Amino acid sequence: MPRLHANNNTRHLIPSASDQVASAHLLTKPMAPFTLRWGIIATGLVAEAFAKDLQTSPASRGVSDVEHKIVAVSSSRDSKKAEAFLAKIKSTPHSHHFQNAMLAIQAHKHVLCEKALTVTAEQTRRLVQAAREKNVFLMEAVWTRFQPVSFKVRELIASGEIGVVEHVHRKVNLELAGGALLNFGTYALTWVFQVLYHLQPEAEKEGPEVISTRNKYFTGTDESTVVVCRFPKHKTIGIATTSLRSASDPSETGKATSIRIQGSKGEIAMAHPAYCPPGYRVLRNGAREESELIECTFPKDDGREGWGHGFFWEADEAASCIRDGKKESSTMPLHESIAIMEVMDEALRQGGVTYPSLITSHEFDAMSPLNTVFCLSSHTPPLHPKPHHTHTTITMADSRPAPLRLGSIAPNFQADTTNGPIDFHEFVGDNWVVFFSHPEDYTPVCTTELGAFAKLEPDFTKRGVKLIGLSANTLGSHEGWIKDIDEVTGSSVKFPIIADKERKVALAYDMIDHQDATNVDEKGTAFTIRSVFIIDPKKTIRTILSYPASTGRNSAEVLRIVDSLQTGDKHKITTPINWVPGDDVIVHPAVKNEQAKELFPEFRIVKPYLRFTPLPKEKATVA
Repeated sequence: MPRLHANNNTRHLIPSASDQVASAHLLTKPMAPFTLRWGIIATGLVAEAFAKDLQTSPASRGVSDVEHKIVAVSSSRDSKKAEAFLAKIKSTPHSHHFQNAMLAIQAHKHVLCEKALTVTAEQTRRLVQAAREKNVFLMEAVWTRFQPVSFKVRELIASGEIGVVEHVHRKVNLELAGGALLNFGTYALTWVFQVLYHLQPEAEKEGPEVISTRNKYFTGTDESTVVVCRFPKHKTIGIATTSLRSASDPSETGKATSIRIQGSKGEIAMAHPAYCPPGYRVLRNGAREESELIECTFPKDDGREGWGHGFFWEADEAASCIRDGKKESSTMPLHESIAIMEVMDEALRQGGVTYPSLITSHEFDAMSPLNTVFCLSSHTPPLHPKPHHTHTTITMADSRPAPLRLGSIAPNFQADTTNGPIDFHEFVGDNWVVFFSHPEDYTPVCTTELGAFAKLEPDFTKRGVKLIGLSANTLGSHEGWIKDIDEVTGSSVKFPIIADKERKVALAYDMIDHQDATNVDEKGTAFTIRSVFIIDPKKTIRTILSYPASTGRNSAEVLRIVDSLQTGDKHKITTPINWVPGDDVIVHPAVKNEQAKELFPEFRIVKPYLRFTPLPKEKATVA
C-alpha cells in the first residue's frame, strides 16, 4: 500500500518503491537498473516536460530498477547519438500519430505514442497489428493512468469501498481551440473506461452503447461534446464531457470536483484538474463527518525548479515492459485503446464531425506529408535483448526538406487539374512557370485575381511562361467556379488549376495559412494562402511571394518580376526599384568596368558600386 502521511484532516499519498507503476508487476528486480534510451519525435512544450521528467532522478519517486536516457530528438543527425530503444511520439499533432508511429514500427522501433493514439479506431487496429507483426512494444501514453492516484482509486473500487459502481461523470475545461473530443476527450473517457471497463474480468468486458451530442466550433470541429457510455451487461453509465467554454473549476481555487465515481455505498470525488487530480475524498452514504482529503503529490526534483510533471510514471512502465519482453502494458492494454477509439469514432459520427482523408487514412505511406519530420533506420533488433543497454538503432534525422528558399529545386508532384492529370516537372519542361495558390473557390478576392491572371496569360506566354493555380477544392468545384470567373471578369481561364483538397501539394510548398485562425474549411483544416512561386526552366525557384487572404495580388507585378529575372539572366544586369522594361538597369557587381565598356558602351558610374546603363537598343526588348 502507498504510505499515508496524516496531517489533521488531510493525508498525503506518497508511493513507496514497492508501489511504483514501473515495478508493481515485477516479481524480482535486477541488480542494476535497466536503462532505456529514448528518441523523442517532434519537440514542443509537452515534449519538453516529458524530457525533463525522464531526467528526474528515479529515486525521487522510489524507483530503483529502471532509468532513462535521452539520446535523440527529431533533429538529430548523428546516428551514433541516435541509438535508441524506443521512439517517443510526444508533440506531433494527433493527425500525424498514425503515420509517425507506423513509420517507427516498420523500422522495428518500440513506440510510446501520446494520446489520442490515432484519429480513428481502424488506424489503432492497424498499429496494433503492425506492432505484433514486428514484435515491438506499443503503448498509448495516457499519463493519467499511471499516476498513483489512479492506482489508488482503482484499488478502492476493486475492494468495494464504495460498493458497486453505478455511475462515473467526468468534466474538463479546454483552454485551447481545436476539436474538444479528439484533443482532450481522451481524458474524459479515461476515467469512464478505467473504472467501468478496465476493472471488469476479461470475459465480461464489453464495449458500451454510445449516445453523443455536440456544439460545433467555428472551424467545424466540436466545441463541446457530451458522450454517454452505457455498459448494458453491468448496468452502469459513464458520462464524459469536454468543452471549450465551460470550466471544471470556475473559481480557480482547486477545490472544485471534476470527477465523481458513484457507487451503492458512496462515491469518490476527485479534485480539478481531472487529467492529474491532486487528491480525492471518499464520501460514504449517510456519513455526517467531513471526509478527509487524500492528497496525491508529485515528487519534485529538489535541485531543479519546475521539474517533475508526472510523465515519468508512464516512462517507467514502458521501460519495465520492454525490459521484461512485454509488447504491451496491462495498465493501458491495446484492446482498451481500440475500444476507446471506437467510442470516439461513434461520438464524432453522431456529431457530424469529419476530418480530411489525409489524416483519417489507415493506409501507411512512408512518403506521406505527415512523415516529413524524420526518418528511421530499419535495423532489426535482436529477439533477446541484453539488459542495461540498447540493442537497436534509430536514426531520427531531419529528412524534411529544408524550407523552400530562393534557389531551391521546386518539389515535384503528381496532381489532378482542370486540364487533366500532370507531373509537375514534366509540366514545367523547358519553360518558366508562375505557380500560385489561392484560399478557396467562390470567394471574392480570388475571383478577381484569377480573372486578372487569365487576361495577362497571353503576355506570360510571349515570355515563355506557363501559369498554373491551386486551391484546396475539388475539380468539380473548380470547373463551376471558372464559369463565374469568366462571367464576372470578362476573362477566359485556360490555364490549369490544381485540385488539392487534401493539401498534399500545399504542404510540400508550405502554402498553409498559420496566421488567420478563421481561414479554415468546415472540417477545421487550414486553407492555402496567396503564394506565388516563379520557377525557371531548370526547376529552380527564383521568386517566392506570400500574401494574406485579405489582400489581392498585383498580377502586373508578377509579370514585371518575370521580366526582371529573364533580362538579368540574359544581360548580366540587375534592376533598380520600380524598374519596368525600357528603363535603365544596373550593371551587375561581378562585371568589371573593362567588360562593362564592351557590353554597355553608355554605362555611367554613380558610385564605384553603383553603375547605371541603358540596354543597347537591340537588347531592350523583353528577353
